[in-house]
Amino acid sequence: MSVITDWESGEPCERHDLAFCADCLALAKLRRDDTGVWYKSDCAVQTFMEITGATYEEAAAAFLASGFRPGHGTRRDVTRAVFESYGYTVTRMSYRFKLEDALRASRSGRAFYVGGTRGRKAHLWSVINGQQFRPMYPPFRYEIFEVTA
Repeated sequence: MSVITDWESGEPCERHDLAFCADCLALAKLRRDDTGVWYKSDCAVQTFMEITGATYEEAAAAFLASGFRPGHGTRRDVTRAVFESYGYTVTRMSYRFKLEDALRASRSGRAFYVGGTRGRKAHLWSVINGQQFRPMYPPFRYEIFEVTA
């Protein structure tokens, strides 16, 4: 079983004998919401999940093996390496290819992920089927990457 599965099952905390120890959850860099248990700062993991259809467990395991540090985010080169290790091709789009172009192109079945930055904050989100999932709100600078099988 993985860390995520342990927390979802409600296994008692070994140190505090509680089923849902919030202190240990925070120490493990995990968060809980209505849909389950997730790592903090996991936008790259969720983007991989949305584009490939992998489960959260599979995506998290792939990123952890590639250097993902829960609570600290993931560098773009690591994200690209994980996609490529699963047989996908990642192409960085030209600066002339705007977010609106990605939204339009995704309606015909193409998949993109966008890496946005604002100061020291960074975020990754997917563009699939004419929709943006978990987008960063402007103003931001961004790069667009196309993912093909």
